[in-house]
Amino acid sequence: MIKAMEFSETATNEIQKCLGCLKPFCDGCPAKTHIRDAIKLIKEGRELEAGAMLFRNNPLSAVCGAVCPAYKFCNPTCIRFNRGMGVDFNAIENEVSKKFLDSDFKFEREVNANPKRFLIIGAGAVGLSLSFYLSVAGHSATVIDNNEKVGGMMRYGIPDCRLDKTLFDKIQAKLESVGVKFEMKTTADLVNIEKYLDKFDKVIVSTGAWESKKLGISGEERDNVFGAIEFLAAAHNALPKFADGEVVAVIGGGDTAIDCALTVKVANPKSRAIIVYYKDANSLKCAPRERQMAKTMGVEFKFDSSTKKIDERGLVFENGETLNCDKIVVAIGQNKPQFKTENPNIFFAGDCKNGTQTIVECVAQAQEIFNLLSDNKN
Repeated sequence: MIKAMEFSETATNEIQKCLGCLKPFCDGCPAKTHIRDAIKLIKEGRELEAGAMLFRNNPLSAVCGAVCPAYKFCNPTCIRFNRGMGVDFNAIENEVSKKFLDSDFKFEREVNANPKRFLIIGAGAVGLSLSFYLSVAGHSATVIDNNEKVGGMMRYGIPDCRLDKTLFDKIQAKLESVGVKFEMKTTADLVNIEKYLDKFDKVIVSTGAWESKKLGISGEERDNVFGAIEFLAAAHNALPKFADGEVVAVIGGGDTAIDCALTVKVANPKSRAIIVYYKDANSLKCAPRERQMAKTMGVEFKFDSSTKKIDERGLVFENGETLNCDKIVVAIGQNKPQFKTENPNIFFAGDCKNGTQTIVECVAQAQEIFNLLSDNKN
């Protein structure tokens, strides 16, 4: 039986939808989350076991439950999806995973006859996940990051209204309980990465992509134009101030653009945040629930508007139309950092290797790297 008092009505309804298929089709998660098995445990009243199973597979399960685009990955693979009755696993995963993080459950480290020393540069999605897998497998895993707290772009780029950042402190505690070591506010020497091999057997660089792409148009150098990543990182430390009626145009159509617009509305609900996208509404890349949240908070949308240049008025579009605005945020993607090394003991992962990815795709890559390292006996 489902313990209704322990789950919200939304999560309970989703749990009840699951048929518990003997041969489950819900296999669309890049991180291979065992959806049917987790729901089965919950129905049996074994929520802690379900949470532990989810965490063991994906240490960021609580985060993914909050912000993962399940509409794109796992939800469509549910056998009931085409009838409009598919299970939305986000609500279930988020709640059971948060309950697990609040528990005193501890994973046991495996006995490893040939333990290795791993250095992971970057405490984002790949770094946190991989360090957990390695440590549980009996290896030594050290994570360094130049930020004060763990979480990387998830913590410093996603607004608080979309993601509870205290989750990362709890995740860190779980990782430390299995031996992961964190050295925060530590800047890695990415020019001379190979020097770390004096103390570690392998180095994994997963620093993320912290530089916003530019439009490459006239006026982009103006003082009132900001890159999305820099804008969000600064807002994490202190919300920017916007006057009543101040207009902020956000160029882009993905989740990052939505995050920037939400940040503006949280800072001052009486300011105007306008998403400017060069395609139509159906082509938006952001998740439907994020778009709905933005609409609920008063974010405006302007479609089919390709920006030609920026001047003292604001945006000038290809069709000659203008949008008067006070500030402009460019959210069209991130630049990958460039690294130079061919050393076989140095690996690159996550956004710094592949460009912008979802959190769960980064977790999946951490799984792949762990399997590769496990197969490598050297």
